[in-house]
Amino acid sequence: MAIEAIAAIGGTEALTGPMPPATIAPLREPSGLFEAVSAQIATTDQRIHAAGESVRQLAAGEVEDLHRVMLDLEKAKLSMSLVVQVRNRLLESYQEVMRMQL
Repeated sequence: MAIEAIAAIGGTEALTGPMPPATIAPLREPSGLFEAVSAQIATTDQRIHAAGESVRQLAAGEVEDLHRVMLDLEKAKLSMSLVVQVRNRLLESYQEVMRMQL
């Protein structure tokens, strides 16, 4: 019984496949809390759509780079987790202010 060698992994060519990298809008310095939260929500939305498109392309057979698809999905997951945590903290802060006695 012969054991075949594992094929060598390509260099950077494997990373630069037909799928273009996800485009995220350039960040600008927010002037207030509302703008900062709005910018993060917009970035999260873009990452979720990019991850969805990556999954669609993978399912259609247009992309064979599973690692890039998984990275896009994890970026979207972490970004969504951040937005949810910020929302929770803002809600807790609001509730704390409402409980204060004047």
